[in-house]
Amino acid sequence: MKFALIVTSHRPSSQSAKVGRAVEAALRALDPAHEALTLDLGASPLPLWDESKWRPEGALAQAWAPISAALKGADAVVLITPEWSGMATPAAKNFLLMCDGGELAHKAGLIVSVSSGRGGSYPVAELRMSSYKNTRVCWIPDHLIVREVGAEVREPSALAGLAAEGEGGEPLSPTLTEERLRFCVETLCVYAEALAAARARLPRDERFRNGL
Repeated sequence: MKFALIVTSHRPSSQSAKVGRAVEAALRALDPAHEALTLDLGASPLPLWDESKWRPEGALAQAWAPISAALKGADAVVLITPEWSGMATPAAKNFLLMCDGGELAHKAGLIVSVSSGRGGSYPVAELRMSSYKNTRVCWIPDHLIVREVGAEVREPSALAGLAAEGEGGEPLSPTLTEERLRFCVETLCVYAEALAAARARLPRDERFRNGL
């Protein structure tokens, strides 16, 4: 399966990007055949949405077209956002505004919220409340809140050396957050498979392409 990993921190080298790499590693550990497309909006920012996106010949539509095509080829999406002032980031909102062409429609989605401290719950509530209306993304019931991200999620490239770091050569145990991450991506895969069958049978009517 193909997964779109959207990192919505504005920082070019962010803790959220590290979490994105951990998500990709967890997906590949589950099945090496899984493919992951990572869109890091700190390293590659999107233009700010405006109505010119609806003009196919416009610069905004042209810039979005290859990203849209890649997203349409994905089976599921993981949206990773830090909590800033109790909110998801502006880049997260802008990305969701751009996804009005069915890129995420009726696909399984996993929300991952990142906090340097003990926060992280507000972006989950915010995204669950409003972001599905026009995108038609189907957030799965599970989500992941990464609290104290500096300690709870390690770089995947470092995990191969954990055995050498433990006393007596014993491997160090994964953190509870890392174990929860594996649980969430496994759950996401099951939903992604189920919704692929559902998408093939859903009614289509352009009059009702947006939610109420």
